[in-house]
Amino acid sequence: MSVTFGIIMLVFAMFIVAMLTAGYNEDKTSGL
Repeated sequence: MSVTFGIIMLVFAMFIVAMLTAGYNEDKTSGL
């Protein structure tokens, strides 16, 4: 249970970082 929760939190954190990175790079380059 604890391991599963940790994995979910890790994936959620990576998703947030990916969104922030995409939004940050979007201001510089007009790519994806």
